Amino acid sequence: MNDWLFYALISLAQLSFLMALYKVPAAKQIDKYGLSAWSYFFATLFAGALLYRSIYVDPETILIAFLWGTGYSILTLVQMHVLHTQDTSSVFPFTTLVSNILVVIGGVLFLNEYISLLQWVAISLAILLFVASYWNSRMQFVVQVLPSFMFISLISTINKFVQKAGADHVSTLNFIFWQLTFAFLVSLVILFYVRKKIPFEQISHRPMLAWAFVSGIFQFGASYTIVTALSLGPISLIYIILGLYTFFTSLLANLFFKEKITVKSILFIFLSFLIVLLIKFG
Repeated sequence: MNDWLFYALISLAQLSFLMALYKVPAAKQIDKYGLSAWSYFFATLFAGALLYRSIYVDPETILIAFLWGTGYSILTLVQMHVLHTQDTSSVFPFTTLVSNILVVIGGVLFLNEYISLLQWVAISLAILLFVASYWNSRMQFVVQVLPSFMFISLISTINKFVQKAGADHVSTLNFIFWQLTFAFLVSLVILFYVRKKIPFEQISHRPMLAWAFVSGIFQFGASYTIVTALSLGPISLIYIILGLYTFFTSLLANLFFKEKITVKSILFIFLSFLIVLLIKFG
């Protein structure tokens, strides 16, 4: 097995659990801002303890890590917010799908890549699948859901390119520590900005810390294996594998948080993954 494939598969397992945990604020009535900050705090601690021999101050690493940490901490909070009203099986398959489409478009605009006829067909099928999923509630979707979905997809796409740049151009272990550090610092700033008058007890109770500790483990583990995979292999193939998390996350959310999984949801997850394959290999 290729080294990058091994790390990508380990990333898939960790990412599936991590994304399922984004449902915790809605399912357990836990403050999402506090949970996000504590999660990155624990992830940073793990990174510092395990990677301390490889940590140093490098301007290029700091810049790339700052960009990724800022984008990802904002992305996490938006995803948690959307999951207050939507199930994981209706959010992640489509945001992942749109993100992959944007990656292809980004390749054309910035990397002089070419979109084949089959890829245009896949993009058209993605749009049709997206519309079909929300056709019965199209007005509510356009007003309440579509802006958040597109924002998630856009930030996710930018983060993918930023993380690939970090994996290719700077020390990976140093980058992993600093990207988690900046994710923690930005989430902390957001927490204090949004919750200026919130009592400390409300963001430091035992259930929150327990969930944050578990989430922090997966935050660090996923960051380590994803960056390592990106440093060894092609970004497109790696994200095809990581895109499978949508299916496993839905199963885990059903198991832990009693989310309903319908045949329609499973069908849409399966079709969205097939479209991603067409986009990547078309």
